Amino acid sequence: MVSRRAARRVSVALACLLSIWPPVSGHADETGQQLLLEVSINGHPIKLIGQFEQRNEAMFAPVAQLRGLGLNVVGVDPDAVVPLSGLPGLTYEYNERIQTIDMRIGDEGRIPAEINLRPVRKPVTADSGWGAVFSYDLLADYFQAIESSASQRLAGSGEIRFFTPFAVATNTMLGSAGNDSETSFVRLESRVTVDDPDRTQSYRLGDIINGGLSWTRPVRAGGVQVATNFALRPDIVTFPVPEIAGTSATPATLDIYVDSVRRATVPVEPGPFQVDGLPVMNGANEVSLVVRDALGREVVTTLPIYSSTQLLDDGLSEFSAEAGFLRQEFGTSSGSYGDGFLSGTARYGVTEWATVEAHGEAASEVQLFGAGAATKVSTIGLFRAAISASQSDLGAGALANVGFEHQSGPFSFISEILKSTTNYSD
Repeated sequence: MVSRRAARRVSVALACLLSIWPPVSGHADETGQQLLLEVSINGHPIKLIGQFEQRNEAMFAPVAQLRGLGLNVVGVDPDAVVPLSGLPGLTYEYNERIQTIDMRIGDEGRIPAEINLRPVRKPVTADSGWGAVFSYDLLADYFQAIESSASQRLAGSGEIRFFTPFAVATNTMLGSAGNDSETSFVRLESRVTVDDPDRTQSYRLGDIINGGLSWTRPVRAGGVQVATNFALRPDIVTFPVPEIAGTSATPATLDIYVDSVRRATVPVEPGPFQVDGLPVMNGANEVSLVVRDALGREVVTTLPIYSSTQLLDDGLSEFSAEAGFLRQEFGTSSGSYGDGFLSGTARYGVTEWATVEAHGEAASEVQLFGAGAATKVSTIGLFRAAISASQSDLGAGALANVGFEHQSGPFSFISEILKSTTNYSD
């Protein structure tokens, strides 16, 4: 569990070291009595000491310290010193005899305690040396028919890979030989790849497959490619993980269940809390929060949620850009390339429930551009839509794509419509 409790202690400790606060507009000429008070919120001690100033029976405190104590003070300069009576929804009781202050405020005026269930994953550090790998697959056939000569054939595929601390070079090939057929050898792909885990990008030179979306068709080509590669950083969660919130009236224990399986048990302090990093599966899930106090009384909250790996997290993006020559007769010719082309694909997570996407292609005889979006519809499922337009020797054309999917345990439902005009080309 990762909460803001430690951050609050640091903020309050720093405030306590201040003997004189900086002058604040409107109070520069005022002086008051400096107080170090034990703080309670809604009658529950939070085990923190705060520094306050009493001016003419009014209590003042720095905004930064109030936020460190868990109060949601917004719209105010963080360096300001404000009167507690001026904060919406807050009342307080100062006990001079025992030097305590009890601030009473609703959950809307407090910063929820953060409970992070994401596993702690350190960035992957890859070590690479120098070397080579050769792998192969062989198949031998022998066939003897009645009153005919025997047929013999040997076929296989292979890959040779050279790796260095800087790049990896690969080459794949096919070959066959036999007494009743010609000996053949076909080069499939030759490529040099440079990976950059810090930027989660891969750079490829040679035979590539361009990036695309669910409504585009990938093509093989020879050229260069720059693309996002999240596989280089398994510590990054690319899809939105739902956040759920709750509140506890007393110190309690929180049990978190996902689809009736307990995933975590954490202590919570009185007040609002927010759970992030839920270990949910792709599709529909049911999350239950069980708040249990010291007497064993339970408050159970059950929430249906829907998660999809086809969405990007809020603010996360990925792209792919290619330039080169279209590959022809792949698998039968070792080096047949055609027209030059450019291709680009991009996706961006606008919010936790919506991702936008775009794709463009350009070659000598066809140009294409399209855009679309995927959005989560409440807890029902995922809805996708896209539209694309092309210009070629056939004229202008258009394509429309609409899809919907729902996954729930062993049950999945996917419906998709892809419709284009007769002149549409890619």
